[in-house]
Amino acid sequence: MARYDDRNCAANGKQLGSKQSRSALMSGVQHEEADLSDTNAARAALGAYREAERAAYNSSDMGILSLFAEDVMMSACGMSTLKGREAVRDFYVVFWRENTSTIVEALDEEVDDLGAHVIAQGRFRVEIRAKSGGPTMVREGRYLSIFRKRPDGGYELWREAGLDKAPCAELTP
Repeated sequence: MARYDDRNCAANGKQLGSKQSRSALMSGVQHEEADLSDTNAARAALGAYREAERAAYNSSDMGILSLFAEDVMMSACGMSTLKGREAVRDFYVVFWRENTSTIVEALDEEVDDLGAHVIAQGRFRVEIRAKSGGPTMVREGRYLSIFRKRPDGGYELWREAGLDKAPCAELTP
């Protein structure tokens, strides 16, 4: 098992930068001459994935669904476990109708390349503002994400669990 850890290793993988089109990122991160067992390549691919995720999330773009596996499962503080891409879609439809939100930080601190899957753990910070007004709610904490390799060489989110630092309020829906 290959491992990348920010505390003792530098990423030397090819970074897929902003010159790639957003549509290419949204359809799955492409690996150019990347060995999928190479954690640096996986880390670079996840960096591009996070860039696409942030762009879609911050603009309330339902194209974000293309980043999730059909059988995705996601759980986070204050919400029921979402099972399947349709459940994620249903959540975002209601959530974005009532809120605007910004991913301030999603930092993969450790990446483990297991071949067909990549595990990433890190920290997040999200700001959520109700469209009806009121104060900005800040959610921050830790996550564990499991990505599955796509046939096109990119990754899709398969499983994710988030844990907020502080007690959190119930999220809609």
